[in-house]
Amino acid sequence: MDTRIVTLEDLSFRAWPALETRSYDGWILRFADGYTRRSNSVNPIYYPGDAPLAEKLHFCATMYRERGLPVVYKMTPAAVPPELDDALAEAGYERQSGALMQAADLTALTVGLHPNVTIAAQPTDAWITDFVRLNEVDDTHIPAMRKLLSTIRPAQAFMSLKREHETLAVGLAVCEDGHLGLFDIVTARQYRRQGNGRALVESLLAWGKSNGAEAAYLQVKPENEPALGLYRKFGFETVYEYWYRVLG
Repeated sequence: MDTRIVTLEDLSFRAWPALETRSYDGWILRFADGYTRRSNSVNPIYYPGDAPLAEKLHFCATMYRERGLPVVYKMTPAAVPPELDDALAEAGYERQSGALMQAADLTALTVGLHPNVTIAAQPTDAWITDFVRLNEVDDTHIPAMRKLLSTIRPAQAFMSLKREHETLAVGLAVCEDGHLGLFDIVTARQYRRQGNGRALVESLLAWGKSNGAEAAYLQVKPENEPALGLYRKFGFETVYEYWYRVLG
């Protein structure tokens, strides 16, 4: 078992929770009314378990179908048993892209809060409105999104970068046990490549350091070159890549 992968997955589970979580024979099943695949997927990361693999696949498929959700596995290099990815492929599960899990050491990083950021400890209506608009969240997912965000338990910063009364960028930081998770960072299209994303990320990291974070992690699409370049400037490096297996 790769303990670093398991640690980062554990942290991200709590920082970006599900509305319902079930443990089954070494795997974690997460449900959140269909809002984000991270919170609506099987996570086979702890131990292989004792039940036959075919039985486990049938059980998981039944759980998601009963809730009207697609059957999705979030796969990492630490997935168990090792033959699971091949077994899912043979069973008709299509491989779909996930993201890179990146991490950075914050101990020697010097960062500060931008003067135009606002920070809320809970998701305000204004932050949610901006988040939905900038991320183009489908209206059908807003109730689940609100419920999901309200269940986050570690310290959190719902941050917005503003110019006068206009929101340029938003993001979420969650701090727990010296680790800072960054989530759903987005800049308005017309204000990209103008330093706004960097100002927001630096501010999120500064908030994290002020709350005792010594390391940070985030998830980024491998094809998102502008974001990768930005995160690289703050010392983020890829720890592993995760992907999804989805039953067609």
